[in-house]
Amino acid sequence: MEFALDSKEFKPHTRIVCSAIKSYSENNMDDETHDDCLDGVLDLSWAEEAGTFVVVTDKKEILLVLENKPVRVIIT
Repeated sequence: MEFALDSKEFKPHTRIVCSAIKSYSENNMDDETHDDCLDGVLDLSWAEEAGTFVVVTDKKEILLVLENKPVRVIIT
């Protein structure tokens, strides 16, 4: 996943890399899919004991079950 500080002039700032994904599920907040649009991130949550990473945006909630902790990379 890549994150930008400004959605108008999309220049990636930070990347979250999730490796060894055991499962992926997604719950859309509305009836339409918006995979070609940018989402506004509301919350990121890592639960190490459960190995779950949850991403909540203004359009969807994504649940990843991972073998490894997500890694943050700053893009220069």
